[in-house]
Amino acid sequence: MILTASDEKEHIEEVWRLGVHGCILKGVGATELVRALEGVHNGQPYISGTLATTLLRNDAVLKSVAAREDFSF
Repeated sequence: MILTASDEKEHIEEVWRLGVHGCILKGVGATELVRALEGVHNGQPYISGTLATTLLRNDAVLKSVAAREDFSF
């Protein structure tokens, strides 16, 4: 489990490649932190909703740009 201040896509992807099973942003409430730790302890991966949204939004933007670049008149 990693507690991070970074929501940069590259940083999050790197920690997953290194074998981290949970990633949560600093400043999270106690309830979410406990739920995340319990989940990871029980073998379930965890990523905070804020980080998941950032990653999905970044991927959607990149795919949208790529799709527009592939489209020609």
